[in-house]
Amino acid sequence: MTSTSLVQKTSNLPGNGSNFTFSFSPLIVYENTDIEVFHIVTSTGVETQISEGTSSSTYVFNGPTTFPGTGTITYPADSVTAIPSTEAIVIKKVLPLTQDTDLNNQGGYFPEVLERRLDKIVGMMIQQQEILDRCLKIPITDATITDTEINPGDTRDATETLQVNSAGTGFISGTPVASTTGTASSVTPQDVNLSAGAAGGNTAYSRDDHAHLLPTTVPRLATENIWTETQIFAKGGDVTAANALDLDAQAGNFWDITGNTAITSIGSIGVGTLAVLQFDGTPTLTHHATNLILPAGQNIVMQAGDIVGLYEYASADWRLLFHTHGTATNGRMPGPDFESAETALNNDAQTTFTHSLGRVPSKVEVILRANTATAQGWADNEEMVFSFPYRGLNTTDDGVDLTFDGTSIFITQGTAMHLVDHGAGFSLEAITQSEYNWVVRAWA
Repeated sequence: MTSTSLVQKTSNLPGNGSNFTFSFSPLIVYENTDIEVFHIVTSTGVETQISEGTSSSTYVFNGPTTFPGTGTITYPADSVTAIPSTEAIVIKKVLPLTQDTDLNNQGGYFPEVLERRLDKIVGMMIQQQEILDRCLKIPITDATITDTEINPGDTRDATETLQVNSAGTGFISGTPVASTTGTASSVTPQDVNLSAGAAGGNTAYSRDDHAHLLPTTVPRLATENIWTETQIFAKGGDVTAANALDLDAQAGNFWDITGNTAITSIGSIGVGTLAVLQFDGTPTLTHHATNLILPAGQNIVMQAGDIVGLYEYASADWRLLFHTHGTATNGRMPGPDFESAETALNNDAQTTFTHSLGRVPSKVEVILRANTATAQGWADNEEMVFSFPYRGLNTTDDGVDLTFDGTSIFITQGTAMHLVDHGAGFSLEAITQSEYNWVVRAWA
């Protein structure tokens, strides 16, 4: 035979959970010790060399009937549990670098014996070339590197790395050059005029390494200034809600308020201070005639995400400038701050919904929702916003009223209710009240 294949190893031969036989064709071997077998976990690339044997962790060599030739292996050797598709086998040809054929001058001439030896020598050369192809090499046109020997006679240790020598003509092993590192000082930087800022050269970088420019104001009139750049409010640390809220303990103009304790007053920061509060909990902001003035004198129950702006107009006396609901989306009205569960219509009686807003709602919305397919052509869960006042056909006891106060919302209804039939000429029909439910929504 002749050596025409340059293939030195197989590609990944994946498992499938049932296959035990893996072919190493077109690799040509001369004896069963001419291959090495590797097991690979595909996801991690971890490979383990497998030895020949008869166990669950070894392989069986199924070579050609006569050598040289190709063949297969069986893995695992016991053929009990096949490897899955997430694992693979790679088989590599490894010929020993020997030539053990002795041709005597006597006897017959057997060309096949000589050809076999020549084929094996070519196989060794291919094997060595495959190894060389995986090595780092200097380009043949590179005239700079003239010496590839590393530190002749030198003793190396684990702290050294491979480096290009100072002349750029070869390689050495040596300790990496120490780099200069800086450390952040805990000293608080100070604002100074630009002319007083030090150039700095200390590796511990702090105020001696840079200057902090003072804000510049441009006078428009003798008594006022204008801002010429973007102004950034400083954010203070989180403040826990308390009856007497202490914002001054955390420097800044913007704070997150945690907790749910009612707020009845706010300590002084300084007259003219603007304070922006974002609430993470649901405390009540409590109106006070002088200390904490809220719109319409009403308390406000905050919701998580709500933001309010306050102005200190006299010492420890604050006024609400704005209140933004954190639940606002897409430019629509936020909320609601309260939504009831579905509640059955209460024929000829009053139904009470306790809203717990802590104030008279600014808006109440009543939803009539079908709980089944109704005789008026409503689908289950179809709903409408119920309009008030409702008087139906103006017949006796046919009406619904809505009232509410600081704690509750009341729906008072008569015996009969009429709705337009969706699919019967759009005429008014008396409804079966058990087929519908009330849902009440309210905004603080």
